[in-house]
Amino acid sequence: MTTNISEALNSVLKKASVLPLKALVELIFNKLVKYFHQHCEEADNCVHPFPTRIFDKFLRIELKSREHKVTTYNPREGIYMVKSSIRVSDIGNNVYTLRLNNKFCSCGKWQTYTLPCSHVLAVCRENGSRTDAYVPEIYSRQTYRKTYQANFHPVLSENFWRDVPFNLTFYPPNIKKERGRKQGKRFQGEMNYRNPNSPPRCVVIKHVYINENFLSISSNSTSLLEMVKIQELTSGASDQVARRLEESQRIEASREWL
Repeated sequence: MTTNISEALNSVLKKASVLPLKALVELIFNKLVKYFHQHCEEADNCVHPFPTRIFDKFLRIELKSREHKVTTYNPREGIYMVKSSIRVSDIGNNVYTLRLNNKFCSCGKWQTYTLPCSHVLAVCRENGSRTDAYVPEIYSRQTYRKTYQANFHPVLSENFWRDVPFNLTFYPPNIKKERGRKQGKRFQGEMNYRNPNSPPRCVVIKHVYINENFLSISSNSTSLLEMVKIQELTSGASDQVARRLEESQRIEASREWL
């Protein structure tokens, strides 16, 4: 089982997994410094009340809220009904219950992401209230700037490192390689199973069972004999098989005599 954080780390360090331990630590440290520096500049240059990514998402939600229809039920307790418009393929035209004072919407997005959904913005436009009042502080520009205010210092060379009162000793892992080829775990498909209704057959001598009678056919048989064998396997006429086999043997004998 994986989480979003582990998947994000795997995507960043996927190409660096083959590096030695020291190079891997240096790569992680340099990427972290670059990542914090990039977001610090973005927070300092932001002119919106929210970070750029949150502000763009907020604009998309606000544009979607213009298509909703709001019905007021109890303005004192903040109870409203929001009906979405019909979109392509008959999607939409849904009814949602909104309790503005309790920060609850029946769509579930407001409670899950803590960011106001399009139904909340539609109600705020209807009653003239401020939409940023319902945005939590974690999405603010000030919180975004404080998140990436950490200071990093360059790592000095090994010659400037202080001595430690212990020694680190590393030994190679004691792994014994088994003989032979490693067996892979392969899932069997439909092509790996033989049809139980098909007659048994030997590839070298081309033995064929027909109507419980065993026939041995040479591997140097002609194409005519192959066609007769396949045709009679489906029809099941043993007497015709015997006659045509005799005829093919006579043809083979005449060819050898010539």
